[in-house]
Amino acid sequence: MKIAAARTWKSLTSKLHSPLPLSPRECQGLLSALNASFKQQLDREHLDGSSSNEHHANNHLQSILMDPLFDAKPRTRASFRNKRQNSGKLLGQLQNHMARPMDAFKEQVSQGLADLEKAKFWLGIQYKRCWASPAATVREAMQSSGAASTMLQWLWASGMEDTGEFLKDEDFVTQVAPFLVSEGQHSRILRWLYRCSSPEETPYSSLRGLDTHGIRSALFKSLIQGETRIGDGLESAITMFIRIVAGLRDAGSTESSTQNVAIQASWTLTKTILRLPKAAQREMSILRPFLETMRNLNNDLLLNASLCVFFQEPPDPQPALTYFRISAKSPLHKKAVRPHIVHLGLRAAELFLQDGRQNEALWIMEFLATNYAMELGSPQDPIRRLIALDKPEKMLRKEEKSLLLLDALAVQ
Repeated sequence: MKIAAARTWKSLTSKLHSPLPLSPRECQGLLSALNASFKQQLDREHLDGSSSNEHHANNHLQSILMDPLFDAKPRTRASFRNKRQNSGKLLGQLQNHMARPMDAFKEQVSQGLADLEKAKFWLGIQYKRCWASPAATVREAMQSSGAASTMLQWLWASGMEDTGEFLKDEDFVTQVAPFLVSEGQHSRILRWLYRCSSPEETPYSSLRGLDTHGIRSALFKSLIQGETRIGDGLESAITMFIRIVAGLRDAGSTESSTQNVAIQASWTLTKTILRLPKAAQREMSILRPFLETMRNLNNDLLLNASLCVFFQEPPDPQPALTYFRISAKSPLHKKAVRPHIVHLGLRAAELFLQDGRQNEALWIMEFLATNYAMELGSPQDPIRRLIALDKPEKMLRKEEKSLLLLDALAVQ
């Protein structure tokens, strides 16, 4: 009897604490449980056959009705003033969170609500605030935000630091890397990279059986990009690149694997160097060791052609011609790469003309005019012409300059 009563009360408690409002069926179940409990309680109190049944029943009913569970006030529709106050309160909370993104993220961590999507959201807001900060440098703003330390503590506490689950999210790696660089946490990124690369390291449990080339490439690129933009600059990033490539080889990575992992970081540095004036490039003492490292990597055709045309002394346009002839079968490329290909082609054509190799120069120019008309500013159909009308004036001037160069080369 006692066991049955205990089970009944347990069931009753769970029903009383269920979220309101209840469905008709739940209400009926609650009523039945209350009736059963009521009868059992009466039976226990009157086992002695007492004649004061009415008195005890009244006392029991009163104890039930006086319970705080039955003392809830009926819900009323919120007044306009209350709604306005609530909206103002929510707006104030949102503004506070936007002003202190890491505090907002810590609050979600304490509530057990944090995940990678929320981490990326608050990191993105913090990144924008750092660039708009009145601090002397973006690096100082990132350091003072404490974002790197906050994320590292969360990764450790959540267990992802050990499983490596977060490494599958390339966007998260890309967003957290600049903050890690700003706080001098380069070694943490390198630790993740080498643990994924070395067969002697204990592999991350969540990455077993997966191809980690993409993960390692994203880590390498993010570190080099962060050092270039936020850290100590381009020369420091090149020095770091050379050291990491050597470290990957020492860790047992094959040449093919090292090349695949380093390709994105290589492009990051190459494009950054290309944006420098020629005089600044010549003053870089680290440029020669960088080119030697790149040659030993046996890079893909486009990157190798770019190095030979723009950096090698004397420049060699032949790898560019080889690249264009191979890519003639499928000349379409990602939009971000196409302007670089046109730049490469025009420079290679110019070099061929200087060497008296007009046929090669004309072939490259025809290839560019056929496959990269939009980038050259000469759309061949009405749709492309309409798209060109929406281009910024600066871009149009650049394309006009390319056309003039192309015409000049053709005349020669």
